[in-house]
Amino acid sequence: MRVLIVEDDVIYVNALEVLLTEMKISSLNSTGDSEEAFRLIKAVKPNLILLDINLKGKRSGIEIAEYVRENNLPIIIMYLTSSIDEATFNKAKETFPYSYITKPLDKENFKRTFALACQHKKENFSYKTFKHSDSQIEQDYIIVKTDKVLQKINISDICLINVEGKYCSIIISKEEIRIKLSLKELIDKINSSEFMKVNRSCVVNIKKIESFDLKKEVVYIGENRIPISRRNKSKLMQVLL
Repeated sequence: MRVLIVEDDVIYVNALEVLLTEMKISSLNSTGDSEEAFRLIKAVKPNLILLDINLKGKRSGIEIAEYVRENNLPIIIMYLTSSIDEATFNKAKETFPYSYITKPLDKENFKRTFALACQHKKENFSYKTFKHSDSQIEQDYIIVKTDKVLQKINISDICLINVEGKYCSIIISKEEIRIKLSLKELIDKINSSEFMKVNRSCVVNIKKIESFDLKKEVVYIGENRIPISRRNKSKLMQVLL
């Protein structure tokens, strides 16, 4: 297990390193700077990140987690933070972390949560075939459960995915398939670099994009007009050009 600690409080970093060493974690890296964190994610390829929210540098821990999710990186996020306000928690929740632990840390609670996260990592990312109560992926297709019917969907046929609360709507041509599954879980199971998140509630199949209106900041896939967030506009342009 490769662990990256992103924390700017040296006392907490030292304490975490001691705890993790006791738990037989030998591959450890740490930084308190957000920009250095991005470099380490690319260089070290951690399996799990212990992530503070308020960091040195231009970006926050939440932005680091957003980067991980938007790029479909198989990394578990565990927030360790002093931020207890509801607004920060709700924003962090949108990045689908494994846990949100507030400081000061309870040693035993942390060790148990970390152990469960390691087990979750092993069960969900170590196999070519992923399983879920509502969906399963094998090779180039997924099987989804809609009501009491199992339906096979070729991944290459998916145009886009819209998020609606606890549900995802998979758009295939003019057909819409609605399933009870989070966006993170569905993207993990699709497991394809051809899909990209273009705004908070939509993922598109890059190969299905027919046009990109740079002025209006929208892409078109068939009859679907999809707005692009400013954060994702430059990323999408790099992929398409």
